[in-house]
Amino acid sequence: APQALGLAQAAFEDSVRYSKERQQFRKPISSFQTIQNYLADMATEIDAARLLLYRACALKDAGRPFSAEAAMAKLYCSEIASRVTNLAVQIHGGYGYSKEYDVERYFRDAKVTEIYEGTPRSPWARQWPRRSSARRSPSVRTAGSCSRTGGWPGRTLT
Repeated sequence: APQALGLAQAAFEDSVRYSKERQQFRKPISSFQTIQNYLADMATEIDAARLLLYRACALKDAGRPFSAEAAMAKLYCSEIASRVTNLAVQIHGGYGYSKEYDVERYFRDAKVTEIYEGTPRSPWARQWPRRSSARRSPSVRTAGSCSRTGGWPGRTLT
């Protein structure tokens, strides 16, 4: 999980730097709304992944059960690494596939973390709500309590 998070952070930092340097229509591409949205999404997802990883580490350091949280962190960090590096390639355009820029390597390496960190369909990924040491609020709606809507408010199954 830390490696995946590091890849995402590096891809984000390279994308910020590149977007400030790359000029299009006589202004940096960082001034375009789409690029700003990409960067904001990247920063948000990286921060969420980092906090999930820190939570698992804090539980381990405290000597408490942490297996479910570690599995969640591995899964989420590897998914975020893939999403963030994909956006980094988008921001870099054609250069994103060029070996001149590191985002090409980050993109490849992020896919590898998804593979060796464990498949998203692993038993832990499916069972984490039951195994998590975190207490769930009684107001949290689960798929079991919302079977008519498939667990999503406002969505009905056909």
